[in-house]
Amino acid sequence: MDRRVIAVLLAGTLRPPPLREALGRPIVCLPLGRSGTLLDAWLEALRSIDELAEIRVVLNGRPDVEAVNAAMSLAPWRPRRGKRSGPNVRCVAEPKAWRGPGGILRDVTDDLDGDDAVIIIEALRLPPLTLRPLVDAFTKAFDGVVGLVGRDQPGGIYVFRQRILQQASAIGYCDLKEQLVPTVSRGGAKITTAPLGEVGYTIRDRADYLSAVRASLAQPPGLDPPTRISGAAAVSSSALLEGFCVIEPDAVIGEGAVVHDSVVLSQAVIGGGAIVSRSVIGSSVAIAPHCRIVQKIVCEPRLTSAESAFAHRALAG
Repeated sequence: MDRRVIAVLLAGTLRPPPLREALGRPIVCLPLGRSGTLLDAWLEALRSIDELAEIRVVLNGRPDVEAVNAAMSLAPWRPRRGKRSGPNVRCVAEPKAWRGPGGILRDVTDDLDGDDAVIIIEALRLPPLTLRPLVDAFTKAFDGVVGLVGRDQPGGIYVFRQRILQQASAIGYCDLKEQLVPTVSRGGAKITTAPLGEVGYTIRDRADYLSAVRASLAQPPGLDPPTRISGAAAVSSSALLEGFCVIEPDAVIGEGAVVHDSVVLSQAVIGGGAIVSRSVIGSSVAIAPHCRIVQKIVCEPRLTSAESAFAHRALAG
């Protein structure tokens, strides 16, 4: 790439997805893969782009910005070994409401030069194994590249020159795929495509999220068994973890409990003998002993921090 390169991660949506509404946590802050969160996975994917100068994470409002900043402070992204410094990562709220992806991109890149390259990522997706095909396809001959999954489906990842994004309307709603890209193509912009893999995973609800978790745990080199358990969790020796599972820090899995194809978030307590299958258990949620939870997002009842800590100490000894 011949000019400055930044990445814009679109991490908000016009309406909160069901998973965001239920858990009260930005989706990019949810655990994914062998370690870290969905946002960490995207930052890791962007490490392959040496030219990258800055990453802008765009969220719906200040509460989500604060939540993501807090999550990043617990697990800061570091540049690759051998690099003096990595790109600056900055979280920002959407400057204006009801602008759509195209309008948001115009607003958050209007300080750049026209030939600067903007990598656009719909961040509520599982990252592909590599972004290099997209970057390598973006030569001087083109104004933009659309990443594809499968044969011809947009993969939610693009790169455009800033001047292309500035053609979005300054006022009102503007979509990226259905309005801006067709408009600039008809206007003579040269846009090509790049393959990003066979399958794409968008994360909006429980089923989407669990599918993405399963796929992320299976990515090379993969985990065997495909289970991620925090060293700060307390899991009874008689508990059974089946299929793929993610158990976050300070979670408690009681005696004889079964967790199958599920995610248990921080400080949640799964009572002895309970069965949790294909479900997401929210932070600090208490699942009663011998309860059966199947294909649900559970957000209540919630324990206080002291109650969660007591359950953790009791099981951990």
